[in-house]
Amino acid sequence: MGPFGAATLLLLATFYLGALFGVDPAKSLQSVHRVLTFLIFFLVGAMGLGLPQVRKLLLGLTYGAAFCGLWGIYQHLFMDKGRVASFGGHIMIFGGLLMTALLVQAFHVVRSPRNPWHWTVAGILGLALLYNGTRGAWVGLAVGLLGLLLCFRRRWIPPALALAVASYFLLPTSYQLLVRSIWDPTIRYTNTERVLMWKAGWRMSQDHPAFGIGHDNVFQTYPGYRLPEAVEEQVPHLHNNFVQVLVQNGWVGFLAYLGWIGTYFAVALRRRRWPKEFGDWNLALTCAFLTGLVWGLTEWTFSHQFMNVQFFLLGLQANLWRQGRTS
Repeated sequence: MGPFGAATLLLLATFYLGALFGVDPAKSLQSVHRVLTFLIFFLVGAMGLGLPQVRKLLLGLTYGAAFCGLWGIYQHLFMDKGRVASFGGHIMIFGGLLMTALLVQAFHVVRSPRNPWHWTVAGILGLALLYNGTRGAWVGLAVGLLGLLLCFRRRWIPPALALAVASYFLLPTSYQLLVRSIWDPTIRYTNTERVLMWKAGWRMSQDHPAFGIGHDNVFQTYPGYRLPEAVEEQVPHLHNNFVQVLVQNGWVGFLAYLGWIGTYFAVALRRRRWPKEFGDWNLALTCAFLTGLVWGLTEWTFSHQFMNVQFFLLGLQANLWRQGRTS
């Protein structure tokens, strides 16, 4: 159990409180049970596996993602696909999975920089993520990689930054515009549109402060709070984990979400004399959590299968915490 397990259960409970006290309890209760899959994957990940088995599972994650990435690259180059989604058919989900897998694979590179296979898999994942075009996943990966280098290879930071800048000028013009649109709202309308969604979300939270509007109710509620300058008349979610939790789970859920994040980092970063490999994998998985947290600033990641993977990794990390304390 432990403090993080308790914080996870408390966060999930606020989804049900929001559903019960929201604008349409019947609709919310038909779909809110889906959040229990997060808990299921967390428990599966936390099963009593030794570190060698955990390493094999994470290698399976990166190899499987690379296989899907190869198909995505083929789609882009030979099937005239724009943003690739591989076999799943959902662009955002594929982007999040590639982001997480590439961060884990980067740790393999950091641990064994002379292994050409690690670099090859990382290159496949990186190219697939580029063709996927999920800008929030790019930003999340950049922050996670910076954290990884700060933890393990600080001397690599200057050349990594230089390589990133140089790579930008080698990209096709369309991708340069996509990169610049991350910070320039005049290039792509989705930046300003998302800000308008967040403003509407704030107005919604003011009318439903305690427990929110309930799970899965944004689509029917948003038109009444939509700002006049917004382009989209209806949206399924608000493209920000923090805003979405505040709106659908209320301030009770929002504070539980902040507590969940704070508890995670308090447990993950506490100083203990663990064996080195346990400590290294713990830091790597902490950086993987950070990538998802940053991506959640521009996406509602709790709405799709990406969270199943993230909670599975959290379960693996909780397993490492338990083993590290007893080693």
